Amino acid sequence: MKMPKLTVTSTNLGVLLIGCGTALTAYHAEKLVAEKWKGRSIRSHLSLALVGLVTFSIGCNLVANGIHDHIRARNAKELSK
Repeated sequence: MKMPKLTVTSTNLGVLLIGCGTALTAYHAEKLVAEKWKGRSIRSHLSLALVGLVTFSIGCNLVANGIHDHIRARNAKELSK
């Protein structure tokens, strides 16, 4: 059985970034809650949780862009008929 070739599109990349951003934010937010704002690693956990949120946001925008492009291509194909 031949595996399908995965092409890098904005939708695929967006889904990957959403997954990574969610995991990064969840992990570091859990560490912040578990440590109850004690220790020296608060700054790094907080900054990495924010990086995860930014990554999630970029992924959402890429998925929206991919959906928009798909709809535009479909409409252009229907108008050309």
